[in-house]
Amino acid sequence: MPKTPVLPERRFLELCAGLAVSPEIAAATAEGLFTHYAEAHRHYHNVAHLEHMLGALDSLSPHNDSLELAVWFHDVIYDPKSADNEERSAVFFQGHLGTALAPALVADVIRLILATDHGRPRTGTEDEALLRDIDLAILAAPPDAYRTYQEAIRQEYAHVPDADFAQGRRAVLTRFLDHRIYHTAAFIDAESSARKNLSDEITLLSASL
Repeated sequence: MPKTPVLPERRFLELCAGLAVSPEIAAATAEGLFTHYAEAHRHYHNVAHLEHMLGALDSLSPHNDSLELAVWFHDVIYDPKSADNEERSAVFFQGHLGTALAPALVADVIRLILATDHGRPRTGTEDEALLRDIDLAILAAPPDAYRTYQEAIRQEYAHVPDADFAQGRRAVLTRFLDHRIYHTAAFIDAESSARKNLSDEITLLSASL
């Protein structure tokens, strides 16, 4: 019999309950969390992205509180015009659950949230590598799904003129291609698909300049 999917809010509240977070703090945090993820400018970095990451985490790793919390909070602050979203997301997490969880767990989650800034050098830490690979799983999606992702990202940067967007996006994708994209065994077979998708998108972006 198929397993009934757990609604995202229920899953988050169950996670908090398992960590002995008070129902009041958990509910207030959930309200802020889901309010942010439902913001109108989010066409990719939304609850659907969270659900995909949580599904991947469930299939690839034994339950890990630090990793799951980092998934929930890594994009809670997302402003396409800002360069410090990960730092601000870590501050949001600290402000909402920082006093309700063990200090070591809080420090771990903050470290993992900051690791999802793909401009930061990789540390070689296994849990950071897995989180980053899960976050980038969309890059290896089948062509139709990848095109949907491309369109969603363009919508999130609708404030940027076409030529500027093409130039900036091409630079970002080129930096990804300069190194291995995935660093865990679970994603080793996804590398070639991701590189093909990025190369194809770069070709399209170059043609528009």
